[in-house]
Order: sequence, then structure tokens, then C-alpha cells
Amino acid sequence: MPVTTERGTAAVAASRVASPLGLTLALDGSRVTVGLSGVVFVFQLGAPFVRAGGVVYGLVGEPYVARDTVWVAATAGSPPPQEIWDDWWSCLWRAQW
Repeated sequence: MPVTTERGTAAVAASRVASPLGLTLALDGSRVTVGLSGVVFVFQLGAPFVRAGGVVYGLVGEPYVARDTVWVAATAGSPPPQEIWDDWWSCLWRAQW
């Protein structure tokens, strides 16, 4: 799985992990909505936060668009409850191999 650090923190192309992980991805202006296993993650481009289950969590880096691709942090910041991130990060880890 290609990882870039062009903006200082590790990021992956959301479109590259969408198919292997079964993600749904929608970009609407500066809002990125990602669905995984029934959990909806709402990112705001340029802001190092994500909302899931009505709670806002900090990220290591902000999502952004470059070369017509949405990039999201490849590592978590302030971790939300484990049950929310289990699917996201474990699937991301498996997709790398």
C-alpha cells in the first residue's frame, strides 16, 4: 500500500484502500464521508479531526486532496473507543500486505 509523507505525516490514498476494505467514499466540497462496517467517518479537508458516532476525534494529520485523490492519515491521533477503530485500522493494516 503506497504511503506518502508529502505533507509531513503518513497518509494513504482513500481510493486505494476503498476496494480492499469495502469502504464507501464520498467527497462533497470540503467534506469527506467514509463508511466502513456500518460506521460512518466524516472528515473535513484541512482539519485534523474525524467525527464518528457523534463524537469528534483528533488525527495525526488532516485529510487533503492532491492530484484528484483524497488522502487520509495512515495513523491515528487521539484514539477513539477501540471498537470504532478496530475495523478501520486492522483492515488498513491487512490491506498493506
